[in-house]
Amino acid sequence: LFRSRHYPRHSPKDRRLVLRSAACLETKDLESFFHIAAACPDHRFVLALAHIALRPHLPPYFEALNASLGSPVDIRWDVGYDDMAALYAEAGIYLHTFDFAYTFGMPVSIAESMACGAVPLLRESPDVRAYAGACALYYDTVEQAVGHLNALSRWSDAQWRTRAVECADHAYRHHADEVVLPALVEDWMALVPPHRSNAETRPGRSLTTTTAAAGARGGCAPGAPSGLHQPPGARDRHHHTQRQPQRDHRRA
Repeated sequence: LFRSRHYPRHSPKDRRLVLRSAACLETKDLESFFHIAAACPDHRFVLALAHIALRPHLPPYFEALNASLGSPVDIRWDVGYDDMAALYAEAGIYLHTFDFAYTFGMPVSIAESMACGAVPLLRESPDVRAYAGACALYYDTVEQAVGHLNALSRWSDAQWRTRAVECADHAYRHHADEVVLPALVEDWMALVPPHRSNAETRPGRSLTTTTAAAGARGGCAPGAPSGLHQPPGARDRHHHTQRQPQRDHRRA
């Protein structure tokens, strides 16, 4: 995952390609995606889903729903990184569905699609607006989403270009990793207590007891850091004798 970044290949935008990527879960309101697709036969809908081991009943359910509506959606399962990046680069519209059964978080798929210049069509909510900004389009119902898609088909080339630039700029200004990660780390540091070793935080062992035991093993006074009052070279000799059998064992 961390070997390299997956940059999208440059490709002309397909303004009638409507994309959604998600884990195959009930909370994603994926049913709405199928119903919107069924009402917009002039658009091409691609739904990239990831199998979830604890939800084995959902893939056949969505396949059956799609078939019952005349198969308006191209369902693709477990799409790889490079192919997903290519889809983001090609799609002109990103349609995000969500049922708000849980708190709206930070959907990476929205930021990724915006960074690639797609126009996001998102559920109406103050939290969603705070995340995606004024360059996104918002809907409350299936009918409103269909109305937005029909209106987009009448946009001029200049409107598409302007909105694509605004979306990409918003994504990079607000959701790039170098922007988001420092804030996340600061929050984590505020929540996590000062660092202690595994031995110090082992259940049933207090910091005082552990330090005293370490001092006894290292030849220093109880309560003092190991090696603090040892003669010069003693600490190195101690560690050498402790590690030597392990090196011989590994050679064997």
